Amino acid sequence: MNKNKLTVLATLLAACCAQSAVAQNPTARAGGADVTEVKVEAERESLLLVQTEPPAGTFTSVPAQEFTRRGATDMGGIVRYEPLVNAPSVATGGGGLWDGNGYSGYNIRGLEGNRISMDVDGIPMPDAAQRPDATSANAFGIGRDYFEIENFRSVGIASGTTFAGRGTPALGGGVSYVTKSPADYLGRSDRPFYLGYKAAYASANESLAHTVTGAVGQGQFAALVVYTRRDGEETDSKGSGTTNPLDWESDSILGKLVWDNATDHKLEFTLEHFKREADLVALNKIGGYYPEAPVQHSEAERFTLNLKHTFVPVGGLPVFDQLSTMVYWQDAVNGDHTLARYTFGTDARRDIKTKFNNDSVGGRIDAIKRIGEHHTLSYGLTYSETKTSRPWNEVRTSISTGAIIPGNTGTKDRMPSMKTEELALTLADQIGFTIGTHRTTLTPALRFDSVDVKPTDLSRYIIGVPNAKNEIKPTSDDFVTPSLAAEFELTERLAVFGSYKRGNRLPRPVEKTGTYDSFSYTGGGAGYAILGNPNLDKETSDAFELGLKGHGPGSGLSFQVSGFYTAYKDFIEYVSQAPDPINYPTIVFALYRPENVGDAKIYGVEGVIKADFGTWEPALAGFSATLAAGRAQSSVDNKVAGIKGRLGSVGPFKGSLTLAYDSPAKRVGASLTATRVNGQQQGPDTLGGSLTGDYFNVPSSTTLDLAAYLRINDYASLHAGVYNLTDKKHWDYYSARVLGATDLSEIERYALPGANFYVSLSIGF
Repeated sequence: MNKNKLTVLATLLAACCAQSAVAQNPTARAGGADVTEVKVEAERESLLLVQTEPPAGTFTSVPAQEFTRRGATDMGGIVRYEPLVNAPSVATGGGGLWDGNGYSGYNIRGLEGNRISMDVDGIPMPDAAQRPDATSANAFGIGRDYFEIENFRSVGIASGTTFAGRGTPALGGGVSYVTKSPADYLGRSDRPFYLGYKAAYASANESLAHTVTGAVGQGQFAALVVYTRRDGEETDSKGSGTTNPLDWESDSILGKLVWDNATDHKLEFTLEHFKREADLVALNKIGGYYPEAPVQHSEAERFTLNLKHTFVPVGGLPVFDQLSTMVYWQDAVNGDHTLARYTFGTDARRDIKTKFNNDSVGGRIDAIKRIGEHHTLSYGLTYSETKTSRPWNEVRTSISTGAIIPGNTGTKDRMPSMKTEELALTLADQIGFTIGTHRTTLTPALRFDSVDVKPTDLSRYIIGVPNAKNEIKPTSDDFVTPSLAAEFELTERLAVFGSYKRGNRLPRPVEKTGTYDSFSYTGGGAGYAILGNPNLDKETSDAFELGLKGHGPGSGLSFQVSGFYTAYKDFIEYVSQAPDPINYPTIVFALYRPENVGDAKIYGVEGVIKADFGTWEPALAGFSATLAAGRAQSSVDNKVAGIKGRLGSVGPFKGSLTLAYDSPAKRVGASLTATRVNGQQQGPDTLGGSLTGDYFNVPSSTTLDLAAYLRINDYASLHAGVYNLTDKKHWDYYSARVLGATDLSEIERYALPGANFYVSLSIGF
């Protein structure tokens, strides 16, 4: 980023910080309260924030209480019942020898991986990293599950291309995690403290979790600490395939300090640290050149510091009624250490260490200003600097002599060390008016992005293919993204909404640079390589959505249903290249590069309806039903290969029906959920340029889950659930769709757990 941009950013930050630092008279705060896990909320005197309504569209908020009902222990469990939101995962040993396992991110309406944004308190999560020797943009060896869900009070899911005013933009949707605060535990009694303990066990992976929560508040100051320890094993499978032994453990701590004078200033300092370690024995890799099971030790760690200041001047100021300023630092590392006996060429022991490093700093300024009776203006500035690197180190020693084999030993980078600087400006206006007697809201928005990417170290990049280093160069991109949302009130209880959103995704450094060359590991000779493409264009989307939401007769029925259509251009995928005897004379087996190969369309419908029976019949007080369902379809045109088909990442119909009971005092409750997923077989990999492909035909399934809770007293509660109650053998389409139809061992390994249970006990004072 040039000096002028940095100067503008520094000036704005300094001006906002100076303005918000004006001293104000403090106001006393109410005392604390005890809260159990059944209902975490705050009712306390606090800063009165200026609120804006979210733009019209499909947005789902999942509160922490719902995590427990769904038996969620990780990012996949959170979206268990969402119709068009899923969490693809890789089974242990499911990728290459040096790949990790677990969740690569989320799939929303058929897009996944880095086309979906993820953030914690507005801080972007690191990208997923491709398998180093993969030829698919969505084949990931390093995922994005760097966090502990006990730290979160809620998860917000924006479906489809994100609104231009959103902090972390994405083509396919965004997932935002919000961390807990002292106010979630303090405020409803005279006690200025809270102390809680939660124990939870999940039989699916025999994981045991212990969470200790402490909060204290006095006057204008409050503090929170949440510590969670988890220990577990490999996830169970209903299939008969090889289950790789896995032992893992994780530690997480969330710390938050808050100063809130309840008048105009609020200052929050957040510290979050997460670390997970795992030991794997890859029994499924035995065979071929691997006579013994490789073993792997994996570590994933994320450390974040976040300082946020909120200023709500009494009476407002000419330029804003509310100003939020945030600065952060985040360091994330995901690495594997693999040991394996390898008999190709010579009988040797491979000692491989791989890492994916992400170090980022950044800041945000967001302002809100009411103008007259009809306009609520919001505008902001975001800046971030991210440094990434992906080192690889291998030592290969002879089994017979113990000597190091020089040609197969060395250190290299899977991608060059890169620095990415991003500057974004956002502007939105929420316009409220009436047409006749009908309330109408229009929300136009614009987003300007400036992105600079430059290499910082090429010394260990593509050692075996030196000419590839000459392709790496600094790049800059600037673009403007518009969006428009509208809501029209048909009646007091019924409204129609619609939106248009433009999306852009710049190719990430892992796509612009190479990932693999066989020469670095074979010691020379003819080989193959998967290189980057520094000339990639950005992917774009034009998204349209039209829906209806409201309430039925009385207040016992609520619903929202929408149809969506999105056109994508310049999708990126890896393409086989013609031989290049001038620049790469030794690459004679295969050369792959990512290209902007094609255009795609995704369209469908989704909706949710909830009925509260007690509003119609008093004898049924506490009984409710919730139906959620969605279906998406797709088409794709590979302009490079000249073929058409559909996107395999767009999954089948999914729907869930939940019948629930909650006693009026919320002392006891239960729910029964039936989830139906239709069967589907991924067709030919059209985006990858193939008209053939015989993939696993993932069968349909209907599963039942039963969950219940008991609030023992004001200080303790018990939750329990049995999932896949009928012990159904089934698969997750998004995880198993690329398995070969004849690869029976892997198909069996990817079968989901049979009947399993979750139980937790929460105590809070």
